[in-house]
Amino acid sequence: MFREVTQLKQRERELDLLSQVQSRVLRHNIRNELDIIKAQNEQLLVELEGRRARLAETTVSSADRLLSISSKTRAVEQLIKSDESPTTVDLAATVEQLLETHRETYPEVAFSDRLPNSCPVETLPSIRLALDNLVENAAEHNTAADPAVEVVLTETDDEVAVSITDNGPGIPEQELAVRDQGRETSLEHGIGVGLWIVDSVIERSGASLSFESDIGGTTATIRIPRQ
Repeated sequence: MFREVTQLKQRERELDLLSQVQSRVLRHNIRNELDIIKAQNEQLLVELEGRRARLAETTVSSADRLLSISSKTRAVEQLIKSDESPTTVDLAATVEQLLETHRETYPEVAFSDRLPNSCPVETLPSIRLALDNLVENAAEHNTAADPAVEVVLTETDDEVAVSITDNGPGIPEQELAVRDQGRETSLEHGIGVGLWIVDSVIERSGASLSFESDIGGTTATIRIPRQ
C-alpha cells in the first residue's frame, strides 16, 4: 500500500509538471512563433498578388485561429485555478462592452441588442468569459451572406436570461451530442475550447445553458437565477 501511495503521488507530481510545461509552451513558445509567422505573412500579403497573396492570407487566418486557441487554453488554466466568489455584475453593461469589442474584431457582422439600462445580478465574475465566448462563436462561425448577431437580455423575478442569436448555418447535431455526453470520441470533435469554458462557468455559477439550432441559425441562452 505504501508503494502504491508513493507511486500515485509521484504520478501526480509528474502530471503537474507536464501541465506547467504545456502551459509555458502555449503561453510563450508557440505564441511567439505564431506572432512571427503572422507578421511575416501579413507583410507578404501587402507585397504579393493573386494566388500567392491568397496563400499568405490563408496562413494569417490559420495563425489567428491557433493564437485564439492558445488564449482560450490559458483562460481554461486560469479558470481551473481560480477561487471566485459571487459578486454583483451588471449584465447589461457587460454585454455592451463585449459587443463594442466584437464590432471591431468582426466588422462584417451586424451586431444588435435589446438591453435594459442596467441589470445587476449576483453571479461569478467569469460569467463575462462565458458570454464573450458565445458572442465570439456566433460571429466567427457565421457564414451567412449578411451575418448578424443579436443579444437580448430579459428579466423576471426569478431569473435573468441572456440570449445570443445568429443567422448562421446552425450547430451540427453531432456537436451538440458531444456536449450532452460531456466527452469526445475519435469520431466526434466538440465545438472547441470556447464551449468548454462556457460550460465550466455555467456549472460553477449555478446557471443553465440551452441551445436552439437549425439551418436558419442558433440561439444560445444563459439563464442566471436571482437566488
